[in-house]
Amino acid sequence: MALGYNIWRDDEPTRCDFTDERLRSAKAVVVIWSAESVKSQWVRDEADIAREAGTLVQLRGDGGRPPFLFSQIQCADLSGWTGDLEAPGWRELVSSIADLIGPARP
Repeated sequence: MALGYNIWRDDEPTRCDFTDERLRSAKAVVVIWSAESVKSQWVRDEADIAREAGTLVQLRGDGGRPPFLFSQIQCADLSGWTGDLEAPGWRELVSSIADLIGPARP
């Protein structure tokens, strides 16, 4: 689903300085917490950069809880999400991004 935002995904091995630059220049950083990502020091470090910058948007992808330090921050629950654009978790995620960046462009 296209919401009109420019997106960069950190899903490939890249230079740390490039990743750091992208995180610090982002208007919103979406972190997907899962059983796997909670264990990753890299994901925690990247989420902490966004938390400190005030750009962190969190979601739970498999029903697990965000790790310590992040569990007190709003986190949309998209566990079991089927693509329903009216689902509360999806609407919460889109709203959180819009609060930081502005409304999506059609």
